[in-house]
Amino acid sequence: MTVDHAKSRWWITGTTLDPTESNIRVALLDVECKEGTRYVQRLADIEAALQQPVIADHLAELPEMREEYDAALELARDYLAEGAA
Repeated sequence: MTVDHAKSRWWITGTTLDPTESNIRVALLDVECKEGTRYVQRLADIEAALQQPVIADHLAELPEMREEYDAALELARDYLAEGAA
């Protein structure tokens, strides 16, 4: 879905998602901040800590789940390959 930002009441007037010098500068500052605070790693650690008890409770089931996932993935790859031919 494409949003017409000019018609969105949530859009801040004068802003854009275009790769302007200003947006690039802000993005680089954002990345620098996240690296300096280890933001991504800290979020990953929190998520892993929350997932750990669930994984522990279902560890025996995970190999079967992985087999089903791999089989579904193979079917999807076959389907895409047939469509590309």
